[in-house]
Amino acid sequence: MVYLQANIHRGEKNIIDLYIILLRYSSLVTETIPSHRDYQALHPKERALSKTHLLAVLDELEGLKPEFQRQFQGIGEVQVTAQHYQLNNKENHRYRPVGNSPSTSNKASSDYDN
Repeated sequence: MVYLQANIHRGEKNIIDLYIILLRYSSLVTETIPSHRDYQALHPKERALSKTHLLAVLDELEGLKPEFQRQFQGIGEVQVTAQHYQLNNKENHRYRPVGNSPSTSNKASSDYDN
């Protein structure tokens, strides 16, 4: 299943999702599965095959890391820029009086006086 998803991300050149799924796979194989109570019952051939796959995944992760970091950094910069724009946009509109133009307030006060 992981290989299928990884192949989809490779085909789409989706480096960020590919990196994340491979990282999750490596965590599963190195941390979660070995702590399972039935892990020692696995045949040595299955464990060796799993280790071989893990080494290939780790090699791919190392190759993807610079591009992943570059793209991830770019996403962070876009989000910060968008948040800055939203914050500035809110501040620009926060203190603008609505309906208090000089002609409106003069008309209102002249109507009140009459």
